[in-house]
Parts: sequence; C-alpha cells; structure tokens
Amino acid sequence: MIQWRVLNGLVTTSGNSPIFIDSCLSVCLSVWLSKFLSIFLFLIQTIIIIILLFCIGESSSSSSSSLYISNHCELNLKSILNTNLNPKHFDTLTYSGKSINDLGNIDYCLKQETTVYCVVHGSLTGDFQRLGGLCLEPTCTKPSSFNVGLCLPDECQEPDVLGAMAILSGHFPTLAFNYSDDPSIRCYTETNRTSRPELTLGSIIMILITLMIFTLVLFGTILQYLNIQQPSSTSESTSSCIGRKKRTDSIDVESQQHLLAKLNTSTGNLSTENTPSSKIIQVFLAFSIINTYTSFTTPFNPNPNTNSGLNVSSSNLLQSQFKKYYGFLVAQALLQQMEKTSYLEGSKIGFWAKYIVHRLLRLSPLYYFVVFFFWKVSPLLGSGPLWFEYEVITKSCDRFWWTNLLYVNSIYPLTMSNECAAWTWYLSDDFLFYVFVAPLFVAAYKHSKTLGFSLAIFGVVASTLLTYHLDVVYEVLLPIDYTTPRNIAASFASDIYQKPWCRVGAYLVGVLLAYCHDNKLFVAVVNTDRHLRHAFYAFSAFTSVFLTFITASYFNQGWSIHSTAFYNAASHPLYAVAAAVYLFTCMAGHGGCLAWFLERPLFKPLATLSYAAYLVHAIVVWVITFSASTLFAYSTTAFISLATSVLAITFFFALILHLTIEKPLINLEKLFFKIN
Repeated sequence: MIQWRVLNGLVTTSGNSPIFIDSCLSVCLSVWLSKFLSIFLFLIQTIIIIILLFCIGESSSSSSSSLYISNHCELNLKSILNTNLNPKHFDTLTYSGKSINDLGNIDYCLKQETTVYCVVHGSLTGDFQRLGGLCLEPTCTKPSSFNVGLCLPDECQEPDVLGAMAILSGHFPTLAFNYSDDPSIRCYTETNRTSRPELTLGSIIMILITLMIFTLVLFGTILQYLNIQQPSSTSESTSSCIGRKKRTDSIDVESQQHLLAKLNTSTGNLSTENTPSSKIIQVFLAFSIINTYTSFTTPFNPNPNTNSGLNVSSSNLLQSQFKKYYGFLVAQALLQQMEKTSYLEGSKIGFWAKYIVHRLLRLSPLYYFVVFFFWKVSPLLGSGPLWFEYEVITKSCDRFWWTNLLYVNSIYPLTMSNECAAWTWYLSDDFLFYVFVAPLFVAAYKHSKTLGFSLAIFGVVASTLLTYHLDVVYEVLLPIDYTTPRNIAASFASDIYQKPWCRVGAYLVGVLLAYCHDNKLFVAVVNTDRHLRHAFYAFSAFTSVFLTFITASYFNQGWSIHSTAFYNAASHPLYAVAAAVYLFTCMAGHGGCLAWFLERPLFKPLATLSYAAYLVHAIVVWVITFSASTLFAYSTTAFISLATSVLAITFFFALILHLTIEKPLINLEKLFFKIN
C-alpha cells in the first residue's frame, strides 16, 4: 500500500519517491476551474431567467393587465390556497366568489382584517349557450356581462385582481372564462365599503330645489291647517270650499282623461260610465310595468329561464295595453271636443295650441324633475360593492338630457343604452302619438268614417309588417330572453322595442276602439247578440293566454328567425285587440264578473299615483339592485317578495311626488285654463 505525504513542498511515497509540485498544481487547477465554470454558468443562467421574467412581466403589464400580479399578492394568495398551513385560509376561500355571477360574501370577507374584497365587472367573450334553449349562431358568440366578487389578501390592489383571478381559476375551473379587455374593478376595505361619485354643482342645485319644494309644501300645509281651524263667518258654501276635501279626477298619463270622464257620448246607452273604471285599469297596467321592469333589470342568479320566469317577463305585452288604452282616451276626447260649438265656431289654431300646451303643462314638470333627480341626485343614494355600476346608467344623461326635455329620446340617440332615463321612452312615443297621430286619424274619421277606419287599419298592418322586416334583418330575439347578450338586447331596443313606428300599432287599436265607441250600430249589435259577446270573451281570453304562454316553446325547442320575428311583430297589436274587444263589451254595459271587479273602489286612490309611480319605479329598482351585496336567487316566491317590495316603495315615493309636485301644479294648470 502506497502512502502519500507532503513534506517541504515535495510529495513522497512511503518508498521516498519524489513527485514535483507541477503535477500537484495541475490537478488542483483543474478542480478549481471546473467549480468556477459551474458557478459562473449558474450565475449566467440565473441572470438570464431574471431578465426574461422581468421582460415578460413588463410586457404583460403594459399590453395586458390581466397577466400582472405583484409578488406580495401572489405569495399571500398562494399561501391562502394552501389551507393546510392555516385552517383560517379555508374561510377566506369560502367568502370568495368561485364562478360567474358569484359575489361571495363581502361582510365576512372584510371581517378577516387581512383581506380585501374586489368586484370584477365586464363582458364575456367566446362560445356560450343559452340555458334551456337552442343556441343559434351568431347569437351564442356575443358578449354577455358578468360579475365576480373575490376575497383576496390585503396586499392585493386593483391592478393585481385579474392576475389573482387567473391563479384562482387553477383551483376553481368555473373562474376560467374569457372576457373582454378592460373590465371594471373595484376593491373595498372595512373602512371603504362602497364607491360613490363626488358631489357636483348640479347635484347641489337639485338637492336645494328638492328641499325648497318640500319647504313650500310644508309651509302651505301649515297655513291651510290654520285657516281650517279658524272660524269663518262666510257662507257654508264658501267654507266648504276651504274645509272640505274635494274629490279630484284621477291622474294618468293622458292629459285629456278628465274630459273623457265627465262627458257622455251621443250614442244612446253607450257611455264611459259603463266602462271598467279607468282608474283601476291604470293601476293594473302600472303594476304590470313595474313588475316587468323588476324582472328585466334585476340580476337574478340563475337566470329565470323557467316557465314561471318567462310568464312574469311576458307581462311586457301589457305595455301594448297602455298604448291601446290611451289611444282610445285621446281619440274619444277629441271626437267629443270636435263636436262642441266652441270648437266648430272658435279658433282652430287656438284649440290645437291649447291642446299641446295643456299636455306639456300636465306632464313636463314632474317628468323634468325626475329626470334631473335621477341624473344628479340618485347616484348619491345607494351603496354596496356593485354601486359603481350605477354610474353607467346615469352617464348618458351628460350628453343626451336635452332629448328628454323635447320628448324625442325614443328616436335619438339611436340605442336605448345611450338614452338618459331610458325607461321614459314611453312618454316620448306617447307625446308624438298625442301630437301627430291622434289628431290626424280623428280628423280623417270626422271627414269620413270609412276613411278613418281604413287609415287606422292600414296603420296597424303597416307597423306590424315594418316590425317584422326589422326583426328578420337584425335577427332579433324575444325581449323576454334573459340570457340575451347585451349587444343583441341593444339591437332589439333600438330597432324594435321603443321606436314609435313599431309601437304605433297598439295605439291605433285604441283609436279604432274609439271609432267603435262612437258608432251606435256596433253598440246595438253587442247589446242584442249574446253569442257575439261570448265569442268576444273567448277570443280575448284565448289570445291573451296564448301569447303569454306560447313563449315556453321558445326556450324548450327554439324558434326560427321568422317565427321569432312574427311573434315580436304581431304579439303587441294582437294583445291590444284582445283587450279592446272585451273592453268594448264593457262599454255596452256587459263584461261579467271581471267588469264588476274592475269597478271596485279599492284601487282608486292608487290610480292618482300611477303617473308618478311610472316615473320613479326604475330608480327604485336600480337602487335596490345595485345596492345588493349579492345577486338575487331566482324563484317564484323570491320574485313575488321582491316585486311586492318594489311596488310598495314605488307607490310610497309616488305619493310624496304627487302631493309635493304633481297635484299642486295640476291645480295651477286648471286655474290657467279655467278648468273646474
């Protein structure tokens, strides 16, 4: 065995055989060199990786914020995902949303003290299928909105949220979906739980105007109370005018209704007194529109594509009843006024000028107040993680508020999504019909009854055919399809839903009803022929039920473009005709138990609030919706509870508006026109 020793710079063996130092140095250098090269290569590799990661991070943060997440946020989020490290992390994950339209729980999330709650709102892209229905191209490739609430570590800021959601999608696959660029993101802490706009000069002015109105009303009420309490030496008739509350006519959208309620026609036993109370009809129509708006605008989760849900949403057909009903009221009032001596011998220009001014004074004050209140004050009313989305609704008023003042907002802007107070499209259409349609068709009827009937029927058919054509061209879906993507819904609203040329058909049905109301022969036939009345009842009931429930097959089987277009075009005029034939039998003194029920005085006080309720209901629905901390779980019972709450709150504020703005101005208008 050879033993190696180092002695005096020499390497020797046990046999004392020397080896020169050069051999030792060469061996040592080779070892050191190999180690140095390894370390050098490792450092180079590390530097390259760091540079690549830095470049990728910079490019991703500059080109697509969805890939960015800070190191602190990522590390803490991954530690939360590892629930074995800390059992409390499981609670944090529980309070976070895990799929589309899942908002988690903001209250329990912020109680964790080391977390923030962030909401992501945007549009989906890519293929998706309508639940419960046939997916028709290109419908299924259009964007649809989404909301996701995430409970994240407090190190995460708004720029980190999309990256955090991408990490969470690895553990919750339901978060792995495609969305459009630049979604809206808001993060909240325990001390900052909502996002409100700043108080502007316009908001301050509207608040001061509101306070001034309420102060004047309160002051006037106190003075009236003091006057009533003081003994009066005047005659009983004078004191009764002060102290006794007089009965007022019902207030509705049509400025001529109070004239119609006081006048009987010259057609024998045909009288508006035999008509189901216009007040009750107003209440039911107002209820239906509020319920329809609640079902359309409330973000239910899941979407209510069930038979119960579509039956409620099909109540949008009742909007055609408003058109038919008020078309009848205006046409009938004009027919009566144009037979009076004051019209025949007076100034025609003066009559029509009063006709328009009367309408403007009746509707505009409350309408304008609600529009500006919605624009400037309502964004300050709500709170919650979704409240920042309310700004999208009011933003369009910055550009298009003037279209509401001119009653042209249903024509311009072109899309309903750009309208200010978009739900008031009805007033725009109704004003245009009031000014242009009703006088033209009534004048034609006064000139020749045959011409009047022919022109009105032609108008209904032309409007229906035009609506059908637009439906086919734009491949419009049914308005009750809750999963309709937003851009498709905007197309429907722009081309079909609100345009006066598509809505005039139901209004002309009401004009035709006024023609029949003016004809003694029609009344005599209905009065004497019981079988005809029963046929009218059957037609009205069958048509109404059929148009409401046939849409169930739309979700179960799917409809072709032409079938959908036919329903969209014909449903509103047909629904108006179904109600008109029944209403005509009631005018002739019949109608059965339903007519008796409609005459009950139970709902008469609510009728005076119908116009104010119509104006304010959308604000109530939106404040409730965007103040919610989670999406509404849809069921028939839940919807009834929500709709009942909306109705109660709406009519409460409608009462306040009626007493403080609407009724005082109506009294001034009556004094102006000397109408008592």
